[in-house]
Amino acid sequence: MSLTVLDEDWIRANVKETQGLQAAKVAFEALGKDTVTQPPVMQLAFPDHHGETCIKSAHLKGRTVACVKVASGFYDNPSKGLPSGSGLMLLLDATTGTPLSLLRDGGYLTDLRTGAAGALACDLLCPRAEMSKIAIIGSGIQARFQLRAISKVRDFKSAQAYSPNSENLKKYCDEMSKEFKEKVEPAASVEECVRDADVIVTTTTCTSPIVQGDWVKQGCTIIAMGSDTPGKNELAVNVLQKVINSGGKIICDKISQCVRLGEVQHLENGAEKVHGELGEVLNGKIPGREKDEIIVVDLTGCGAQDAAIAESTYATFKEATSTEVKATVQ
Repeated sequence: MSLTVLDEDWIRANVKETQGLQAAKVAFEALGKDTVTQPPVMQLAFPDHHGETCIKSAHLKGRTVACVKVASGFYDNPSKGLPSGSGLMLLLDATTGTPLSLLRDGGYLTDLRTGAAGALACDLLCPRAEMSKIAIIGSGIQARFQLRAISKVRDFKSAQAYSPNSENLKKYCDEMSKEFKEKVEPAASVEECVRDADVIVTTTTCTSPIVQGDWVKQGCTIIAMGSDTPGKNELAVNVLQKVINSGGKIICDKISQCVRLGEVQHLENGAEKVHGELGEVLNGKIPGREKDEIIVVDLTGCGAQDAAIAESTYATFKEATSTEVKATVQ
């Protein structure tokens, strides 16, 4: 059986935010029902080169395909004229184990599904239909994907971003302002950026906390997606303690991952203090937002998300190929 290879250009041209959001719902619905086979994440660290590679895999029960994904982040690459993120996905026939398709996406599908997870969290947990202010910490690729995906599910009156790299920050704000009717303003500090924000999205690779509890207003939703390996940390522990002490909620994409890789790894007995998982909120197993509370969503990235977006991408290709064949026959 031949292996279908899809290149990055085709994938980028044919798979967009709306499809990513639908795949996110499929993935988290399955996670919430515990109908996913998902081994622990395998990680390789390359500290001498400021890089990391992770391998994630999953099979959504009842589906005829499974996915193995390899994704890398080498954060000095831009200085070498290379993208910081790269990767590929291998789609397998779940009934025979036969490789079906190699998705040479260059990390695009990982970026897309990560942004979609943030948007799903925002849609489920944001306190109001229109946000007064959204705060984005970071100015890289994921900062872009998060804002684009969230804009599909929520309107916002204002947006502010912060990065310690002033050149990258200006480029980000200029680029995003052209995409949206609302101007994205640069902030002089993290504190200025997050104060009074309805939603805070953290998209950095920090290993020491950058957001403090005193800066976060009541009713805010924090989507923390930068911490996905041991040692990474964007939120000070006092942010999580403030959530707990004020009767708010900590919600994980997968608790067993977050206690090892996410913000919860820095909270003593963190698993005991987590309200539940995002898929459980989606499926109505546990309540989401109930009042004017602070909610932290800890996103480490799940293999189920990769399986869902890979399957959707392959289905798009098959449909396009079928349409082309029919048109030729006619």
